[in-house]
Amino acid sequence: MKEGAPAFTVSQPATAQDVLEKRAKEKSVDLAIVPEHTLLANVKLGLEAPFQRSNASLAIALTSAHLRSLPNAPQILPSALPQEFIHGLEQVRWPGRCETRRENGVVWHIDSAHTLESIRLAASWFATCIPAPSSQALSGDGPRSIRVLLFNQQTRDAPALARALHSTLVAALEKGQQPFTHTVFCTNRTFQEDGYRPDLVSLKTDTQEVDALAVQKGLRDTWSRLDGGASDVVVKSSIEEAVEWVRSIARNERAGEKDVSVLVTGSVHLVGGFLEVLEGARREL
Repeated sequence: MKEGAPAFTVSQPATAQDVLEKRAKEKSVDLAIVPEHTLLANVKLGLEAPFQRSNASLAIALTSAHLRSLPNAPQILPSALPQEFIHGLEQVRWPGRCETRRENGVVWHIDSAHTLESIRLAASWFATCIPAPSSQALSGDGPRSIRVLLFNQQTRDAPALARALHSTLVAALEKGQQPFTHTVFCTNRTFQEDGYRPDLVSLKTDTQEVDALAVQKGLRDTWSRLDGGASDVVVKSSIEEAVEWVRSIARNERAGEKDVSVLVTGSVHLVGGFLEVLEGARREL
């Protein structure tokens, strides 16, 4: 915070809010807590998740404050939402964050999440994206909706993230539904033959652990206990192999015209590699 400059935040946990307020007082700064902008209810954000409305509201407040500091700039009333703002909010794109991509038979829902809070938000967003099953599907008399999880976090807290993801989705979905019909845990290795893209290598990675698929096998065991064997759980040694496995499900198992819904989440290295696999395939077409 800088003395004489306004500061803005959104609703925070009490401990974080206390820190912000203490610092604002030290710097003699007016700290504003920005509520969700009422007019955002009528805006389809480029970043789809409900929690992004809080980020969008903060962006509106920051931009409006900056315009007020400029000579001859338009002054934006707090209750207003200019068309230029709406256009920007609707057109914004952030690859790998609350992003949806489509290809033949597959809808990829992509959101990197490597903390308990972010994994719960990613799960909640995914729950809003997937179509509700028919009564016939719930009773077992109709075609089931295929949902796939593609996940990795190459750290010791990976099982805790998996448990948070599972519990959030179970709470969000209709009673009796399991979150996923298929689950694949892979390493962050981008390609089966060529290995990692240079800018997607984590220096903290234990090479022997990756080669042994130790984290992935642990995640497989954790997930199998969580869903009681309700989903088909596999381990793959690369993101490329995991993507191809999902595509094979779309080719061989989906019912009629129903797309396979996939949540790709976990490490930013996983999501970055996943986007490289998808984009690489598109460049080859």
